[in-house]
Amino acid sequence: NSSLTLSGSTPQLKDSTFNFDPKRWDIVEGVVSDAIAKNNRVFLEGYFEDIKAMGANIFKIDTMDAYFKFDSESAKGRADTRPLNVPSDFHLLMTDNTHLRLQPNNDKLGCLLAIFKSDNVIIEGGNLHGDRDTHDYSDGENHEWGHTMRISASKNVTIKNMTIMDATGDGIVVHAFNHAFADTYRYSDNVLITNNKIIRARRNGISITDGKNIIIENNEIIDTGISTGSSDGTAPMWAIDIEPVWGSGGSIKYEIVENVIIRNNIEKGSEKGGFINAR
Repeated sequence: NSSLTLSGSTPQLKDSTFNFDPKRWDIVEGVVSDAIAKNNRVFLEGYFEDIKAMGANIFKIDTMDAYFKFDSESAKGRADTRPLNVPSDFHLLMTDNTHLRLQPNNDKLGCLLAIFKSDNVIIEGGNLHGDRDTHDYSDGENHEWGHTMRISASKNVTIKNMTIMDATGDGIVVHAFNHAFADTYRYSDNVLITNNKIIRARRNGISITDGKNIIIENNEIIDTGISTGSSDGTAPMWAIDIEPVWGSGGSIKYEIVENVIIRNNIEKGSEKGGFINAR
């Protein structure tokens, strides 16, 4: 548990699967203050790294229902670095009893869960809840970039058997770090998004703005872009949107999308439709 003190060489767990009990590790469940929700995020992300260092590569969470605060106060780094991040060579395994919720906020770049410059990652199962109907839009801006999950500049990623709902922006977005012409450009590669339910995303269910070798299959994408009693949908409002940005009439490629397979998905109730390929 969280009170265990270790010294000397890093011990190795005897089992490659670690069963996480939030009550033993200082995660406070239920509706909480911003400060506690921020601690929840900091603690859980730290536990991912600690358990990985001890030799376990499967982090299993069963019953948990907790809020996590996106670090909007941080002045350093991209928005991708401030949600709950999953490290490389890691399998986050959750169940139908696992609920991760984004703490209501007023940040136009809010995010709940991210894979940022991490390779060989599986996120499986569980429920992700965005804050679209509890979000503070009072600054008058669109807040269309508040995504529930970001896959950023990462390779060999699988997202499967999840329920992702109520994103302020996109349910899942796949993109790169920096632009394609920059020396620091790093794109996402070999991404599989399969057997998920994505419900009531305010902008798009799944957006791909940069990446290569991406498969989107057997997902159910429901009510994308619809307006609710508490928040209006925002464009483009498609279930799946491929949307790299090109400049100067297409002569400069800021973002590149290549080799995408979309198959056997079900779309229901989206404001605009099932699929668009735009730039």
